[in-house]
Amino acid sequence: RDVTRLECVSGGGWGVSTALRAAGDGLTAGHLPLRMARVLVIVGLWIYSLSYSGAQQGGTECLKANAKSCGECIQAGPNCGWCIKVDFLQEGEPTSARCDDLAALKAKGCPEESIQNPRGRNQTLKDNAITNKAKGVRMDPANITQIRPQQLQFELRSGEPQTFNLTFRRAEDYPIDLYYLMDLSYSMKDDLENVKRLGTELMLEMEKITSDFRIGFGSFVEKTVMPYISTTPAKLLNPCTTDQNCTSPFSYKNVLSLTNNGSLFNVLVGKQQISGNLDSPEGGFDAIMQVAVCGEQIGWRNVTRLLVFSTDAGFHFAGDGKLGGIVLPNDGKCHMQDNMYTMSHYYVRENGRKCSNISLGDQVQFEISVTAHKCPTKDAAEFIKIKPLGFTEEVEIQLKFICECACQKDGTPKSPDCHHGNGTFECGACRECVQCRAFQKGEKQKVCNNECFHFNYTMVDSRDKLPQPGQADALTHCKEKDADDCWFYFTYSVNANSEVHVHVVKDPECPSGPDIIPIVAGVVAGIVLIGLALLLIWKLLMIIHDRREFAKFEKEKMNAKWDAGENPIYKSAVTTVVNPKYEGK
Repeated sequence: RDVTRLECVSGGGWGVSTALRAAGDGLTAGHLPLRMARVLVIVGLWIYSLSYSGAQQGGTECLKANAKSCGECIQAGPNCGWCIKVDFLQEGEPTSARCDDLAALKAKGCPEESIQNPRGRNQTLKDNAITNKAKGVRMDPANITQIRPQQLQFELRSGEPQTFNLTFRRAEDYPIDLYYLMDLSYSMKDDLENVKRLGTELMLEMEKITSDFRIGFGSFVEKTVMPYISTTPAKLLNPCTTDQNCTSPFSYKNVLSLTNNGSLFNVLVGKQQISGNLDSPEGGFDAIMQVAVCGEQIGWRNVTRLLVFSTDAGFHFAGDGKLGGIVLPNDGKCHMQDNMYTMSHYYVRENGRKCSNISLGDQVQFEISVTAHKCPTKDAAEFIKIKPLGFTEEVEIQLKFICECACQKDGTPKSPDCHHGNGTFECGACRECVQCRAFQKGEKQKVCNNECFHFNYTMVDSRDKLPQPGQADALTHCKEKDADDCWFYFTYSVNANSEVHVHVVKDPECPSGPDIIPIVAGVVAGIVLIGLALLLIWKLLMIIHDRREFAKFEKEKMNAKWDAGENPIYKSAVTTVVNPKYEGK
């Protein structure tokens, strides 16, 4: 009994060591010698201490959340649980101690059936098999399935991912709509005949892939404003040189809407004439945008949609339109009149997306995980959709969020377990109005006068002034965090007459900002010390270098050998003159 009590109060090594001495002194030498009994007690408490401390470390994330309810607890992390056992809390423990790691709760004595730990799950609502379509067999595209599953429902708990497998296989002989978009600027003059032939060959090859094939055709040049084209009347009629007959410049023109008439496609492609512009980049993105959004004019069906973009030049980037006074971004809407784009002078282009293609018959499987990081503000289901680019089929996922425990729905307002009906008994705990009474704020601020006058309270100067166990009946220590991220401390006690009295520390403990002066002083001192250290190191290296050079000089001086011979360029200062007539007399 002493071991358990001391461990709960201290929560650390002091309680274990004190309990060891108490337990050792109280043992008698029954069937075991006293020394052996003490050894067994030490081993048992050591194992208990390790398991308890390990559980505490695992529940750090849950304890830091300072959860006041089961709903707040399960949102703190996927491994956090809430103990609803009524007598779980020890004397002096706050309500937030009910929230902890699952292993820690069990180690503290909470049975598994008393732990609230809702888990997320996923449910498949629609999962039609992928269609095996034989070539040449006509089927309604709406009845062809290439992606599965088609619809799911997820119940997500914060931090816990839900995973499912998505399978995609493109059906053989699936209907295809292909739109051929050709650059008709003057730089394409040399390639025009090849491009015309490419369009025809492309149509023939696509007919080998699918029997339900439609093809369309459009062309583009450039924005119809300066400085992209010349706006003089003559150049608007013929932007090329006088000996070259070119068509008037335009931004984008839908020449042929999607059709299964291949002969008409060949005729119209063969009749195309080039045009001209002034700068090197072309207005291809304007054309791509209109082809994509003008479904009614182009004639797109809900089948595979392909766009072949043929050009020999680059394209204008977003922002290039400022040269022509065009500053508004493209609105993503259709602006076609009589198969001509009419707003190229008004909107800029934005960058597009790229994706890789999948060959016919290839089955691809993706593993997709969905994780909720927090509960949404709105209590309503949300939807996300996943689909491959170029296809109309999609996977719809309905998201529901687990933000409350099941026990919260069974809460009892004005429960007799909460001091004669002064609170809601929910998930094993009462929800003990201190913040609104003592500090005039918090969740109960607006209803404080009506719901929170069932107790008396006293403000104290510090935590040391709070009543301690043994000084009051049924005393409980509490520590709560308010909306300002400040901690406030209080105790509540119930006397023999069931009267509740609360003692509150008047000054909450709020996190303080960093002290600037020590930080600046430390940085300056660090810089100075580092500078001095570098100077000392440089001076030391210079001294060592100078000494080495001097020693080398002395050594060379000692080893020098001087030649004792005469200097060949030396001339004596003495000159001897002989008189030729001197006879020696």
